[in-house]
Amino acid sequence: MIRKLPSTILLQDTLDRRLAGKVNVRSHHYDVCPQGCQLFQKNDEETLNCSSCNETRYANLTTRRPSRQMKMMSVGDRIASVLANDRFRELMKYRHNYQFEENVYKDYFDGQEYQSLKADTRFFSSEDDVAMALFFDEFQPGKAATGDKLSIIHLVNLNFPPEYRFQNEYMIQLAILPGPNTPKDLDFFLQPIVDEFRDLSNHGLVIRRNGDVVCKSKVNLVIATGDIPAAASLAHHSGHMSTNGCRLCRIVTKRVNSRTCYLDTTASLREKADFTTGSSDFEKGINIEPLLTSLPTFTHPTFFALEELHLIGQGIAKHVYDLLTVSMKKTYNKAIALKYAPTDKELEEENITSANDWPFSFKISKYKLIEIGNFIELSRPTVPTTFSSKWENPIEQSRGNRGVVAITQWNNFLLSEIRQKRIQPGVLKPVQHYLTHVPMMIEKQGILKAYSGRSMERTTGRYKKLIKSKVNAGANAGNVLERFAVYGHVNSSNINLRETLNLLEPKQRTNNDFVPLDENDNTAPELWSPLFQCSVSSLPCGVSDRQFISALQRNYMRVYSVPYEPVNISSGVVNGAGRAWFNDIVYTSAFFKDHINERRRGNNYVMFTASHLNHHNNLTSQLYVGSITFFFETTFKSLRDFLVLIDVAESHGVVDYERLMPKVILRRPGQHKYVVCRFGDIICNVGLLRYTMAENHYKVISHHIFTELLDLKMGNARNL
Repeated sequence: MIRKLPSTILLQDTLDRRLAGKVNVRSHHYDVCPQGCQLFQKNDEETLNCSSCNETRYANLTTRRPSRQMKMMSVGDRIASVLANDRFRELMKYRHNYQFEENVYKDYFDGQEYQSLKADTRFFSSEDDVAMALFFDEFQPGKAATGDKLSIIHLVNLNFPPEYRFQNEYMIQLAILPGPNTPKDLDFFLQPIVDEFRDLSNHGLVIRRNGDVVCKSKVNLVIATGDIPAAASLAHHSGHMSTNGCRLCRIVTKRVNSRTCYLDTTASLREKADFTTGSSDFEKGINIEPLLTSLPTFTHPTFFALEELHLIGQGIAKHVYDLLTVSMKKTYNKAIALKYAPTDKELEEENITSANDWPFSFKISKYKLIEIGNFIELSRPTVPTTFSSKWENPIEQSRGNRGVVAITQWNNFLLSEIRQKRIQPGVLKPVQHYLTHVPMMIEKQGILKAYSGRSMERTTGRYKKLIKSKVNAGANAGNVLERFAVYGHVNSSNINLRETLNLLEPKQRTNNDFVPLDENDNTAPELWSPLFQCSVSSLPCGVSDRQFISALQRNYMRVYSVPYEPVNISSGVVNGAGRAWFNDIVYTSAFFKDHINERRRGNNYVMFTASHLNHHNNLTSQLYVGSITFFFETTFKSLRDFLVLIDVAESHGVVDYERLMPKVILRRPGQHKYVVCRFGDIICNVGLLRYTMAENHYKVISHHIFTELLDLKMGNARNL
């Protein structure tokens, strides 16, 4: 008899698990420092401590169990799934079919760096070769309460046309550094990625379908960037507050009124040699040789490109706003860095009575602000609400160089105002200085919009909403990363989700999926799939034949009140199951968790009763807690029954403050005491909650309501 289950929509974790089981996308696990300082390489098992904070790598040195791990996706795996998709591969031919025009900049492929790489036969000789841009940024989860500082490594596939490349399904996230602190040396985390990019650039990928070659592709990393601090980490630059504060030129900054100012306009540009050992200028702002310089595509400092969102959108725009909103009556905060503060002598020389009346370049009077507001109001009826045309060749339409001229004029204007003592030298901030390198950046790497970091910021926003862990935000982020990787693989694969996953209804069951104890009794227990059959000498979950037979013998003695006698398993075969049904409750087991590769959840714990003879020789029933190992079928003196093998906790009791709440101490890994009981002995499913900071101490929570004190009801495992 098959029980009809109602149709339902599967829960998110069930969908994710089924989806992950259907696609060949797996993250790689790496040991990391518990404080997030460094990543330990796969081929280095002998490094036992973090080189920065000296935290131990292994929680258990004997078993080499790591203190902490993080997940990282493979570049090759993600790119291979994209290239295997005919539609995606056709879109990616945008790079190969791109029409280059001299002195016209519309995309990354107009830049000199790409053109020089393309002229080299080692790069971009095939129509399927790929150009990638890497972005790095730090962020804090929005809903997590841990305060962890996470970092994302994000890839944009430049082969896609601009209208596609920044959409979620076309981008790749390789890793989220788990924190809780900022990495002391980012190269530890970049090492696996750089090694793989180097191999993909030199040897490439071969994509096959049903044994036939679909395409061959080399994958090249051509840009690595982020906001100013992130790009400094990638380039091992000393930072924008240092003496050599620019990663693109050899400027020497000056400290004026405790502010780092970029006053030099004649500094020479950096070259590739500035980032490699042996250069005379190597130590001038570059701490050590960046790992990324080992890539064959690193040919110029503009490899660490300028990023338009943080430079212009959040940098210069905010800088100009600060200038326009400086209070004329206050002398603190941003006014100190921006508004010039004249001395008494200077006020006397200019015949000005108050410093508030000193000329300020960006002062807008109240009357002008009112006039500007009126003009805005008057213009509102003329603002178009629809736009039926389209934007074509905006750089060509604007004569191409207007932005470059404006940058030069703006910088010269600020320098002039500083010399006339109308604004402070602190106006020349890092973002203002990097703005002067935009013309060179466009010339070398194409327009900044082609590799904008806006997509990265949008992606971190998605992750922030989904990372909700209050204990380990880094592990939560790794799980979200892997889930998005699976979704991305499905989007780039020809998978019929409805047929593959049967999304809307549970999997249909047959008579082969369960075994009833009594087909005529709807209340009798049932064994549910996964079903297994094995010999007593090769039981699952590491249970030995001695442990199993001993537990079964003790059960017969308790239930049937028979003296000790050998258990006769005539066939030597055990028929078992990973799940079971009884009284409208589905029970799971450790065998089922192994079957679905579930490692975190403890939903196989139960509270059960078992009896024993006390010291007065009276039969006493007490309560115990343990985890179900598996279910199995047995026959005793022609009586067929379904039993449960339980790994019982080491110690039982009640918490100090509530005698109705049980507590247990679990056994250490590798230690087991097995007990066999009947389904009718199970009281309820329970959960375990850490009781104290002591290891393996838990309080027991459940929906069951106890009406009598439990301090005398909790059993002693030695009686079993």
